[in-house]
Amino acid sequence: MRQLNHDLKLLQDDARDGAYGTRSGRSFNLALMANTLHELGYRRLRATGLRGKHVEALVREWQHAGLSIGTMKNRMSHLRWWAKRIGKPNVVRADNASYGIGDRKRATNEDRSRDLPDDRLALVKDEHVRMALRLQEQFGLRREEAIKFSSSYADRGSKIVLKASWTKGGRAREIQVLHEPQRGVLDEARALMWRC
Repeated sequence: MRQLNHDLKLLQDDARDGAYGTRSGRSFNLALMANTLHELGYRRLRATGLRGKHVEALVREWQHAGLSIGTMKNRMSHLRWWAKRIGKPNVVRADNASYGIGDRKRATNEDRSRDLPDDRLALVKDEHVRMALRLQEQFGLRREEAIKFSSSYADRGSKIVLKASWTKGGRAREIQVLHEPQRGVLDEARALMWRC
């Protein structure tokens, strides 16, 4: 194993920040960066030796390879993590635009939500899965949020409160109960919880 790859692996072994998927993606991308830097001629680089010229060389290589803006932004976040872990957060500029990385372009600005007709919902046999689908529909919850939803904790009358451990990015959030169908689903979720 090359020294830089080894150094980056040790940096990650000591860090337990982020979800499993985030850590996995970070590991993959940091290994790619180490390999790319090696191919670009930075053969004796150690993890603590990261400098601005290395960042710029990586960005140039990504742009030359035609990577999407989203991919480059993800890699920049992993590069910032690396710089922060070695105590050099200023090595990577805070603004991606200063490296020539623009804003992401969304394919469409259309609403991608789907309605779940009652006849299709009736085909779902498990009542807990059916309730999770209804919570997703009424409150716009993500799948994991709906699966982990506990009405005894979340239902606060005029709003629902989602625990950080239920949400993407580990950020707790609140959603207002705005109309009667939402209130009805919450009441049914509470009744289902008590039956189990």
